[in-house]
Amino acid sequence: MSETLRQWALDLERKVEERTHELSESKAELERSYQKLQELDQVKTQFFANISHELRTPLTLILAPLESILHRDTLQGDLREDVNSMYQNGLRLLKLINNLLDMAKIDAGKMQLSYIKTDFIKFVKGIIASVSPMAEKKEISLSFSGPDQLSEFYFDRDKLEKVLLNIIFNSLKFTNTRGRVDVSCERRDDHVIVRVSDTGIGIAKENIDKLFNRFSQIDASSNRRFEGTGIGLALSKELIELHKGEIWAESELGQGTVMNFTIPYLTDPIFIPEQKEGGEMDWTRSLHKAAEYGTAGVVQEAQPTQSTTTKSTPAGAPKILVVEDNPDMLHFLVTQLQDDYQVITAQNGVDGIQRAQSDLPNLILSDVMMPIKDGYQLCREIKENSLTKQIPVVLISAKADLSMKIEGLEYGADDYLTKPFSCEELRARIKSLLNQRGLEAQLIHSEKMAALGLLVAGMAHEINNPINFAKMSLENLSKALTEHNRLMEEGAALDSPEVKRLDDKINRAFSIIATGLDRTEAIISDLKAFVRKDEAQFRPTDLHAGLDSTLNLLGPELKDRITISKEYGEIGLIEAVPGQINQVFMNLLQNAIHAIPGEGEIQIKTWKEEERVKISVKDSGTGISPEHQKRIFEPFFTTKEVGKGTGLGLSVSYRILQSHNGQIAVISQPRQGTEFVITLPVRQTVTATHQNR
Repeated sequence: MSETLRQWALDLERKVEERTHELSESKAELERSYQKLQELDQVKTQFFANISHELRTPLTLILAPLESILHRDTLQGDLREDVNSMYQNGLRLLKLINNLLDMAKIDAGKMQLSYIKTDFIKFVKGIIASVSPMAEKKEISLSFSGPDQLSEFYFDRDKLEKVLLNIIFNSLKFTNTRGRVDVSCERRDDHVIVRVSDTGIGIAKENIDKLFNRFSQIDASSNRRFEGTGIGLALSKELIELHKGEIWAESELGQGTVMNFTIPYLTDPIFIPEQKEGGEMDWTRSLHKAAEYGTAGVVQEAQPTQSTTTKSTPAGAPKILVVEDNPDMLHFLVTQLQDDYQVITAQNGVDGIQRAQSDLPNLILSDVMMPIKDGYQLCREIKENSLTKQIPVVLISAKADLSMKIEGLEYGADDYLTKPFSCEELRARIKSLLNQRGLEAQLIHSEKMAALGLLVAGMAHEINNPINFAKMSLENLSKALTEHNRLMEEGAALDSPEVKRLDDKINRAFSIIATGLDRTEAIISDLKAFVRKDEAQFRPTDLHAGLDSTLNLLGPELKDRITISKEYGEIGLIEAVPGQINQVFMNLLQNAIHAIPGEGEIQIKTWKEEERVKISVKDSGTGISPEHQKRIFEPFFTTKEVGKGTGLGLSVSYRILQSHNGQIAVISQPRQGTEFVITLPVRQTVTATHQNR
């Protein structure tokens, strides 16, 4: 027993030694990994700082000349607007770079505070006075309250200015027009507490803890209402903590927000050597100060114009809808396009969809990241609506990932441009899409003309017959009238047999002429209904009248060899484009006639199923093989002999029915005939009152 226990003890000791060795190795591996991660983090931080410095130099050399140009009185009009837009967006970029550089300094432990004894009340009032114009533009009341006297104390003016500006700008950005932003401060023992309260949209309780996380945004979706990088409050937290202070938020969704921070009330001087940034010259300080006070994202100064045209815009130029929430980008796109196109604008996805339905542009150019509804949602709804589904949509986004492009194309976008983009490329893509849509419209009309060409010989015979009868009757009428006049001059009685005979002859002549003219008028009316270039306007349509009109035109082709059987149900009127639907009927009936080599029958049936109408065209012809059925709706595919068909009829019909939110199905077996069944909605999803482009 004791030997067994001793053996167990030895085994246990061995296992403990093995586990201890394993743990030591694991610990050493973790330490090496941690050391490597620290080194990588230091390399990343150093790279971050270096690249930020490298970016600041060329950016400063861009902004400084722009600032100088803006001070010239000779700079006027559109050129001043363009230069100012470049300058303001350059300042915005400089501020972002400065914030990133500050974060890198804090991570590297190189951020130093430069304490200066300052009148804090005067300091805060100065900031508020500088920001007040922005608040006034947005019609927001901005006020300050604090003690009348607060002795001067030491703090870093530049760092605290950044904190206050970040917090006040956030309040202005998230507060609606006619709201309030109040700034207050007071001394509590050895600290000064600052509060910035607003009547804005507020923050949900579960999101408050995320406010001060780096690169975190409460709403990071593509349809968020407000722009931002998620750096401002994270940097503010770091700067307040460098002051040995605290920062926190109090908020409820829909009830506004109160941002609080404290800093020590230091009356004794603190000396910390200030580190000058290498190569930075004093003359650039004003640029950095201007960047801190930049209004980008706080005040939307530009408002969308209803339409934009210039004297050089050609009459009848295509109409382009530009949907963009950034005023500067919207203005830029409009100025690039307005010389060649009629340009209308919208500032978010909801307005964009409404304008697309009301104005029916030839093309839509839309940003992806927009408030309320983003570009993806706009594209999906445009393509799902029968009224707008044929309008090309070009999406513009700063997201250059392939997956983002694929997502946009899956929503139905016709093209995708990534920022920054070439203006020439933008114009070329727009021109290409417009040309493509123009060719499609021409293709549909060409197919209609081709179908009409097949009718010409028969229609010539149909028109010639009544005209010839009318001519012959006119000759007979002329002779009868001459003879009638002669008898009247000779004094013949009106009730004499000879006069009565001539009256009957004259009446018959008039009747034949009237019948011939009515027949000719009916044929011409049917031709006009079929051949006209439709205004593509949805309106109440009688499908039965369209079928009958088409059958009248096809009369010469039917001759005596094909019997037409009609079984019309009670379907009433539907919303459709009459000329386009008649073209579908013409294509199907012509195909049915050509599919019957000798004598045969075509059956036409209509019926209603709830809110949809069905039309069946069934022939007793040769039928279609299963392998051909898979391709019959492809453009240029035909089973007819060369020269006897374009291969476009069914393809065009398919497109027309798609634009009507309809469907077409084929049922066929070789040598057993073919049936095409059309399904159309009684009402379209959006009642169309404007012209499709």
